[in-house]
Amino acid sequence: MATLIDQAVLSGSDIGKSPLQSEIHKPMPEKISAINGRSGEKAMHPAGVAIETPVSGIPEYPITLQHKPPADLDKVIPNAGFRRLGFNLLISSLAVPFIHFSFSYPTLKSWIPDPRLPIYLDQIHRTKHGSDSEVYDTEGRFVPEKFEELFSKFDRDNKGGLGWKDIQELVYTNMNINDPNGWIAERLEWWVTYLLLRDHKGLVSKEKIRAVYDGTIWETVAQEVEQRKNRTSMYKQE
Repeated sequence: MATLIDQAVLSGSDIGKSPLQSEIHKPMPEKISAINGRSGEKAMHPAGVAIETPVSGIPEYPITLQHKPPADLDKVIPNAGFRRLGFNLLISSLAVPFIHFSFSYPTLKSWIPDPRLPIYLDQIHRTKHGSDSEVYDTEGRFVPEKFEELFSKFDRDNKGGLGWKDIQELVYTNMNINDPNGWIAERLEWWVTYLLLRDHKGLVSKEKIRAVYDGTIWETVAQEVEQRKNRTSMYKQE
């Protein structure tokens, strides 16, 4: 293998471990639209998989909306949604203004800002930022090849998930020039994902990351937090 230009560095280190084209068909518009709702494709299931645990309160929305934790757990009060995920009061309180300042204006149906900072869920795909992994396209549709690429490029030793260093490399690799908003957003999203979902080995599994993208992880985490609280209450009573 060689480059045509002597000065060009061969990017052999970024070659994926598996030929994704042979596992998942190219995401043409008619195919991509089929996964706009409640199912998604991946290499293990090229035809897509049904989401057995629908997101609470969101029966049929694009997968981008299912990805957002504040609205799916508590449709009116994002603070309560973050509390259900196990975040403390300080982080939950800071998350609310950050989310609404960041996401409100792109979802408005007018060029005039709304001082109430509402987030219109039917326009949530417009909150896609730069320097991201491109697992969602600009219309909020899940792109399975991009999801598989996360692991073919960054899970180099086949751990079955991503560790802290893998995530740092992922974020750095995806950085676009002159995109400070995207740099900050991508880092915060992946850091929160890691802190919330890492296991005892410091890995976030592939299935959990997939569940983040389709939104099913939030209700799962909320139930786990509730179970831990119940167990703690039982111990205190004893």
